[in-house]
Amino acid sequence: VQKDNGSRMKLSQYKAQSARHILIYGPPKSGKTGAIGQLAKKFRLHFVDLEDSIKTLLNPAILPAEFLDNIDLIRIPDKQTYPMGIETVLKILKGGTSVICHEHGKVTCPICSKDPNAITTSLNLAAFENDKDILVIESYSQLAESAMNYIMRDAIAKDNFDAKAGWDEYGKQGRILERIGSIIQVAPFNIVVSTHEQMVEMEDGTKKIVPIGGTSNASKVFGKYFDDIVYCEVVNKTHRLISSSTAKANVLAGSRSGRELKPGDSLLQLFE
Repeated sequence: VQKDNGSRMKLSQYKAQSARHILIYGPPKSGKTGAIGQLAKKFRLHFVDLEDSIKTLLNPAILPAEFLDNIDLIRIPDKQTYPMGIETVLKILKGGTSVICHEHGKVTCPICSKDPNAITTSLNLAAFENDKDILVIESYSQLAESAMNYIMRDAIAKDNFDAKAGWDEYGKQGRILERIGSIIQVAPFNIVVSTHEQMVEMEDGTKKIVPIGGTSNASKVFGKYFDDIVYCEVVNKTHRLISSSTAKANVLAGSRSGRELKPGDSLLQLFE
């Protein structure tokens, strides 16, 4: 029997890690990408773009041109017949140095590695500094689709449009996404993930808007992987960010640190 020597970790002694894990979600064109882009005013963003949304930040009304060099673009042309998103994101999160080509979004691309003119981006999460770097994944909803398209790749290759995902396929998708979520949950680096919204029925029978994290059941608990859940909406022709769990009864949002974004605030407030 191990003897109790009286040593214990008191909560008053615990120091939370400085890395921030933020989920931002909402309907299309609700200001998610623009809100993320504002972080480039103080941080270097390593922007993994699965849905070609980065062009939003080329609008100087959303992000002044002087901050564009603070964004390193990792472009992944993910689509149903080319589900490269899930493959590349898993390799990035696994750790080590990933060299990703701009043309195909593939790590150590066999085609681009032979082309001296190919554009590539090197990424190593272990080199991140929490006062300087943020990994951005845009978006998780596209990543979930990429995972399912990878699982269904044989039927897709045969143009079998009657093929439907069953319990086994959704189970495989869930295990893949759980791996990503578990890495995000304990990541020692800053990460901001965007996704879209869906209405689901909760256990008490009420309906609530939640961030897409896979299936409807997975989406109900997807927020557990993040410190802050921010909801985007448009009110009176103005983009609004919500981070309070009590701001809207039918919308999932909240912050473990109790930080509440007020009108006019940006995501930068969550890093202070």
